[in-house]
Amino acid sequence: MRTETRNLNCRLTDAESEDRRKQLVEADDAVREREVEQKDAVQRYGAALKDAKSAAAKLLRICKTGEEVRPVLCTWVPHYDAGVAKLVRSDTLGEVGLCSLTESERQTQLQLDETALKRGEWVDVVVPGMPEEDEEPAASLVEGVFEGVDAFEKNGVTRVSPDAGLDFGAAVHEATK
Repeated sequence: MRTETRNLNCRLTDAESEDRRKQLVEADDAVREREVEQKDAVQRYGAALKDAKSAAAKLLRICKTGEEVRPVLCTWVPHYDAGVAKLVRSDTLGEVGLCSLTESERQTQLQLDETALKRGEWVDVVVPGMPEEDEEPAASLVEGVFEGVDAFEKNGVTRVSPDAGLDFGAAVHEATK
């Protein structure tokens, strides 16, 4: 007689059934853990792939145009006669922006030599943005700066008494005496 072993269905005992239930719970937990790990890995690799594609597209644009965006120091330069300020880049001196001057920005500061005033000397007053002596001032500048102030010559330079100090009104009053 000959014998062989075969895999056949067998009825589980109560202890074997309990053991298989515990194994099933552990197997289900392992499946869920692997699914979470897979989802995280897909997100990580998906984000990394997206970043790589974005970097490649940016470099492609730079290579095609021969230009890239970089930080450049810019300066707002007031143009009092036009009532605007222009934003000028420091590397090429090109204009990159324009805005209207506010009322307070339109008010120019008198450039006075404080030391000479303290010594009791008369000083020249130069109003920023004024034309040179041999230039004709812009009409808007004349109206704005010289209106009602006969003491200032149209070329923007006059003399101020040391008694006037740094007060514009007092300087005009002293200059008109």
